Amino acid sequence: MLFRSALALALAASASAAPTPIAIEVDATQAARGVQTARLVIPVTPGPLTLRYPQWIQGNHRPSGPITSLSGLVISAGGMPVPWQRDAVDMFSFHVEVPAGVSRLDVSFDLLASLGAQAPSSDRKATNALLVLQWNRVVLYPAGTASDGILFAPKLRLPAGWQHASSLRTQSSTEGVVAFAPVSLTELIDAPVLAGRHFRTLDLGGTPAVRLNIAADSEAALAVLPHAEQGYRRLVTEARALFGAVHYRQYDFLLSLTDQADSSGLEHHESSDNWVGERSEEHTSELQSHSDLVC
Repeated sequence: MLFRSALALALAASASAAPTPIAIEVDATQAARGVQTARLVIPVTPGPLTLRYPQWIQGNHRPSGPITSLSGLVISAGGMPVPWQRDAVDMFSFHVEVPAGVSRLDVSFDLLASLGAQAPSSDRKATNALLVLQWNRVVLYPAGTASDGILFAPKLRLPAGWQHASSLRTQSSTEGVVAFAPVSLTELIDAPVLAGRHFRTLDLGGTPAVRLNIAADSEAALAVLPHAEQGYRRLVTEARALFGAVHYRQYDFLLSLTDQADSSGLEHHESSDNWVGERSEEHTSELQSHSDLVC
């Protein structure tokens, strides 16, 4: 009896110690114009605070976070502006003095991305019909805490009628706003979202489930030739036979079909972000030439 009481107290203490998630909502309705707007609500305590913009990004072998694309940073509390200062040396850090009595900061900024930019970390991941949201571009987080220990409650506002896919778990989708289950900063940055006007999902089987999610610049480009679909299904079966185990709870291939961006790919823990030409599904040779992930 004493043991059960102690265990209950320990579990209650553990639950009460869980950090309050940082709420983030990204408005991607203007992504085709190169603008994404992020709004965050960050739990804080009074005193000095440093907010960081992600600097080291998976798939990039240098500190290439697109800090030069961050614009219009506004920090406030209770409707009143809170002054901030950029670090004189570390341009990814922003210093704030949280006023007495303040328990949350409201933070907003725009991400401005150029189409066909020279730096691959700052190019526009969107067309008029599809987009890929990479969360590292639209977050600020408190410095001094490991990314596994920072929770985010993410939301994404999409253009009307668009569908989406991600390794993040969708909790709700209402009037174009998708709410995802809270995750750590580590998981958030590793879970891009594919969305589009022309969209389809193929269940490729497997246990856990594997899905191929396709967004294209046209409805016609969504067609998948039968032999190609069979090959995708075999890929899942053969990978399991080769490795004997899986590392994911569910896996989502995120495939963008567009001629408005270079072919590329980046592997994530439970998804992969792949870009090829708009009609690649109709041309097996072109698709096979991009069968490896070009980081």
